[in-house]
Amino acid sequence: MAPKLELEGAEAEAKDRARVLFQQGVAAYREGKFYDAVSIFLQTQRVYPDTQLCFNIARAYENLGNSSAALRYYRDYLRQADRPSDGQEVKERVRRLEQRVAERGVQQITVLSQPESATVVLDGKPVGITPWTGETYPGKHRLALGLEGHVSQEQIIEVDAYAAHDIALALAPHPRTVSKPTLVVATEQRQPSVSVASLLTLGVGAALLGTAIVAQAASKDSGMSSPAAFFAGGGVGLTGVGGVMLYFDLAPRSAAAAKKDSAVLRP
Repeated sequence: MAPKLELEGAEAEAKDRARVLFQQGVAAYREGKFYDAVSIFLQTQRVYPDTQLCFNIARAYENLGNSSAALRYYRDYLRQADRPSDGQEVKERVRRLEQRVAERGVQQITVLSQPESATVVLDGKPVGITPWTGETYPGKHRLALGLEGHVSQEQIIEVDAYAAHDIALALAPHPRTVSKPTLVVATEQRQPSVSVASLLTLGVGAALLGTAIVAQAASKDSGMSSPAAFFAGGGVGLTGVGGVMLYFDLAPRSAAAAKKDSAVLRP
């Protein structure tokens, strides 16, 4: 019942603490104080986990008559130990304990996941976190595992009435989504403005009209004189062109219509 505690490296302090606790647990076990032994062995396991401690905890639980807990830790021991010399003896103990559990109409299962700490949902009800060991009635059940950042797993399992078993599932991480660039065409509205050419054309047209009026006033002819007609025709024509130019200057339009559209790539 001795754990494999080798004092070396940075873990020496934890191993020393575990050795002291283990000796206290052994003393409690030999004195028949199995509750104390279980408590101390579990504390030792937290300080410095060791496969052999699973066996010690199982023996103490078995002496307490707790078949479920003893079965759990014997199974942990067989799962974690590397070809233990007492493997056949422990397997026989497991078979006897499985029968005792079956007499209560349930059987034990252990759910493992990679990575660990996944939430276990059995028949729609959360029951624990992996690695999780529990009991349920024989037959088919819906098992689901969920872990943040990973793809959930769900499957139908069948629990044997007379044999405990493990269910191991691997949870794949969620694939990283890479957004594709989106082509956005900028269509900013250009503020209306009057061009110099429009103002110049209108100004020249107005000046010609003014000159026509002056020329007509100075003429002694009964009708419109030739100079007045010439200036008036030019003034009317340029004023009309300037008006058209002014219309296009002040009409609302987008910058894309005045100049080529600008394309922006956004992730």
